[in-house]
Amino acid sequence: MKIIVLMEDASENKDYLCEHGLSVYVETADRKIIFDTGASGKFAVNAEKKGIDPAKADTVVISHGHYDHTGGLQCLIGINGHAPIYIQRKATGEFYSLKDEVPRYIGMDKDKSITDRLEFLDGNKDLGDRMFIFTGVKGRRLRQRGNDLLKLRFGEEYVQDNFEHEQYLFISEGKKRVLISGCAHNGIVNILDEYRKLRGEQPTHVISGFHTIRKCYSGEDDLLLRLTAEELKKTNAVYYTGHCTGEYAINMMRKIMGPRLQTFHSGDEILI
Repeated sequence: MKIIVLMEDASENKDYLCEHGLSVYVETADRKIIFDTGASGKFAVNAEKKGIDPAKADTVVISHGHYDHTGGLQCLIGINGHAPIYIQRKATGEFYSLKDEVPRYIGMDKDKSITDRLEFLDGNKDLGDRMFIFTGVKGRRLRQRGNDLLKLRFGEEYVQDNFEHEQYLFISEGKKRVLISGCAHNGIVNILDEYRKLRGEQPTHVISGFHTIRKCYSGEDDLLLRLTAEELKKTNAVYYTGHCTGEYAINMMRKIMGPRLQTFHSGDEILI
């Protein structure tokens, strides 16, 4: 299985663009998948540099309804008119960030040219070829505090986003069990709990942001990071992270997880 990071917050190679967003290309023996589209069409520029043609993707999965994962949809739709684009129906909600108590819209573009191309899901879906999408994570263990600022707007009221619009992709190939998430807003530990409930096993590899990035970390944040790293270490999986995880969190978690915690950047290629 080949995984190529088409867009991420940082690049270690100046040839590849970066932005606050995530887009990942996955190629298996049977499928060509685009998971998320970043915040703009820049993911397609990086794809071309990597020799990837988004027009040949046969499956698109959108992790949740935030702009930094859906912003490239207009570009993708212009390139690829056939691949189903799977997204949870609730991902079209009115999502806002209340950072500094000022509401800022962070949801997806709801232009009809985009929404008409989406294949809305109301739960899990088996995609065939040993792939499935799952959602419905209810656990709240080790929930990261950065989520507290993320709201769903109903009329003039802002309520806490419960991330029912977040979904995850599982791919099985040979002995490899790969779990791909976007920001893991529901908490990577809780997502793994749901995965084990569904599959009765652990993944061998996980690709995900952890939504642990903060401007200022408190003692409570440090404790959450340590406990999360200890939980992840128990799974014996290899984790690749970036986007919304943050350097501070990566360094702290790596002290516990060691080489089982890896980072990714725009243009990186992961062979599994």
